[in-house]
Amino acid sequence: MHKVGKDIGVIWNIAMRPLLFGTIGTAFDLDLTRKDELFKGTAIVLIGLAMRVATAYFATSGSALSFKERLFVAFAWIPKATVQAALCSIPLTMILKSNKPEMISWGNQIVFTSVLSVLISAPIGVLAYNVFRIVS
Repeated sequence: MHKVGKDIGVIWNIAMRPLLFGTIGTAFDLDLTRKDELFKGTAIVLIGLAMRVATAYFATSGSALSFKERLFVAFAWIPKATVQAALCSIPLTMILKSNKPEMISWGNQIVFTSVLSVLISAPIGVLAYNVFRIVS
């Protein structure tokens, strides 16, 4: 790996990633989440992941890739939800500044769904990577 890449990796692992997810943790309040929101958020994330995997698999059809390679590409394209985590508190912040208390529950739902996205997609991505590494 290039020296600059190593340096950036060290900065990301030691400082930036903990700051990012620590900031999300302060915006996330599980007490404000209802069971129906948990179900709805989980369904949104799982349906989105399924569509993304299927799309990535079919997007590689017609290529010279083998079945296992196409499957690997499909699962490698599962997002790790870093962008969702970085941006999820922005709508809630905008809602809080807009003085529209009726929309606060929507902002909390966005934060909750984004956190669910991280909690669901990151382990699936790591598991898929390890499975493909063992199988190959």
